[in-house]
Amino acid sequence: MSDNNSNTVKRDSSEGNKTISISEQIQSFINLLNNKDNNVQNQIKGMKGLSQMSRGQYINHEVKENVIEKNVFPILLKLFHENIERILAYNDTAADASSDEGNKVKFALACELCSKACRVVFNFSVEEDTRQAVTKNNLIQPLINVATYITLKTVNEKTILCKTNAIGAIANLATSPENKITIVQQNGLTPLIEAIESAGTNVFQEIDVQKSLDSMSQHSCRALFALSASDKNKILIERQGGLRPLISSLTARSWHIQWHAAGAVANLAIEKQNKLKIIQHGGLEPLIRLAFSDRDRVQRQVARGLFALVSRKFHSRKPIKDTNLSNSLFFHNTTLHRLHIQTFVQVLLI
Repeated sequence: MSDNNSNTVKRDSSEGNKTISISEQIQSFINLLNNKDNNVQNQIKGMKGLSQMSRGQYINHEVKENVIEKNVFPILLKLFHENIERILAYNDTAADASSDEGNKVKFALACELCSKACRVVFNFSVEEDTRQAVTKNNLIQPLINVATYITLKTVNEKTILCKTNAIGAIANLATSPENKITIVQQNGLTPLIEAIESAGTNVFQEIDVQKSLDSMSQHSCRALFALSASDKNKILIERQGGLRPLISSLTARSWHIQWHAAGAVANLAIEKQNKLKIIQHGGLEPLIRLAFSDRDRVQRQVARGLFALVSRKFHSRKPIKDTNLSNSLFFHNTTLHRLHIQTFVQVLLI
């Protein structure tokens, strides 16, 4: 048997140190998750270990195999259910000043465990093969529940991180065509839209917390960008009030938020009944401003949005014509996505 086999335990002859295989490491984390006393702190340690092993854009193939073979995802599902119940129980008493300290501790631990569990799902939902395994194990609904039940009543830096990790995982899962409708059917739009709206409300006035809120908003816009690729969702997102927060996000300081928000608005603009609403809600001015962004990714999505707004003979063209934008864009020397802009200008001048 090869010395590099995952089931092999190596020893350093000079120091006597034992090197634990990937399989054994994952099993040790599983043991912590399944500890007989249901000690949440041990479960958090196990979840943290799994999160650290799955970091990075591409997860080690052996890690993926072991996680799937050792049925880690069903364990996560069970822990999600148990700790979401604790979060709900605390939400019911959060407004009560007499709520005992024990409940607060249980709530904090439940949030921390859910946060780490969401991060594990986030990591394993980056690549298509493990994304399918996550979906197959019914982890979409618990993620939506976490994002929904962490409310402004209980907001702090740790709960924002918990919510952000849940929304980030949802955004990753939303890139798979089969999940776009499922997420919306399971009421996934509500927490995404509310997260963008709440990101503009920093009740603590602390820079660190605002950065956390910005990260939550970025992942929410990213999720809506992915979900709005579905024709059915284009209508539902607007009906559930997603258009205004996305348009507001076009003026965010972070170019990442601008990029994802512009992409979502561009997708929504493809739907005929959304075109005029985008202009009525004030979407044209920030799109025009972002057309001259120094970020190519932002420019590209803005170009798509402007092109979509005028791509049919529709009364959304006149307000754009009135801005003289076509002349400005034509002579603006940037790396703007040329194909969309040239077509946009040609269509606009018809």
